[in-house]
Amino acid sequence: MPKAWQRLLVLQMLNSLQFIDALSSDSDSDIHEDKILLDMITSQRYINPCRRYPSHYRYTMNDLQTLSSKKFKQLCRTTHESFEKLAAKIKADKTFQNSSQNKQCNPAIQLAVALSRL
Repeated sequence: MPKAWQRLLVLQMLNSLQFIDALSSDSDSDIHEDKILLDMITSQRYINPCRRYPSHYRYTMNDLQTLSSKKFKQLCRTTHESFEKLAAKIKADKTFQNSSQNKQCNPAIQLAVALSRL
C-alpha cells in the first residue's frame, strides 16, 4: 500500500496536470470530465484497495489450558485459577461484545495476550 506522502505526491501531480490540461484544452467538457475524475480520486482515502490478512492466534484456549503451571505463569504472569476467575469476570463486559463484520477474539485469549505483553 502506498505511503501517505506517495498519495500526496500523486494528488499534487494530478492537480498540476489538470491545470496544464485546462490551459491547453479547447473543450469545457474535457475540463469537466477531468475535474470529476480528480474529485473521485481525492475523495478516496486509499489509492490501492486494502489487503486483508487472515488472523492467526498464537494460542488457543486449549493451548493455554494444556500449558504446565510454570509455563502458564511465565506467559500470563498469574496462575491458571486466577486467570480463569479474571476471564470469567470480564467475558460479559460490553468491551468484548462486537457487532461488526470482524469477529472479535475470545476475551480469554485477549486477556492472555494483554498479560503476556505487560
